[in-house]
Amino acid sequence: MKKFSAIFGLLSVIFVIMAISQVSGLSGAITPPKIDIMVNASNGLPQDINSIIYVKNPNSFPVKVEMVTTGDLNNSKKVEVKIMKNNFTLKPGETVGVNITFTVKEKDNYEGDILTKISPVDYGDDKKGVNLKASVVLPTKVAIMVVGNEIHTKELVITAVLIISILGLGAMLIRRHL
Repeated sequence: MKKFSAIFGLLSVIFVIMAISQVSGLSGAITPPKIDIMVNASNGLPQDINSIIYVKNPNSFPVKVEMVTTGDLNNSKKVEVKIMKNNFTLKPGETVGVNITFTVKEKDNYEGDILTKISPVDYGDDKKGVNLKASVVLPTKVAIMVVGNEIHTKELVITAVLIISILGLGAMLIRRHL
């Protein structure tokens, strides 16, 4: 019986220690996860397209937010990306809309990501805040397709010749049977 009481007491102490210890985690949320853009080149280039990415801090502590681009979105000669609000702090539970402008300069298809890095705020010398060294990186996929109303002369001529040939052949067959 003494052995049972000792084990029960030890388990109770372990449970109480686990219950009062604090565990901190880091998370974040972004919307939308994907941005698809279609640009009509017949309206002329360059063209500006605006979009918004919403960043939310679901944590109980403030976080730093930094946004960077990858892939084709880094080629400023063809497409330029302007992130209007970058390197900012979010309070616990706060959501912010970040305006983004894509300036498409050349006709092509572009793919890349806008990476949103969320990391805890450093509370200074006294370190009273969250002691996390981790960061969370959330990607937003971006696909830009540039289309135009170019007239493909060669294809149109071939199509017209085929249609006229079929109509002529049909007319000859109808005459023969009449």
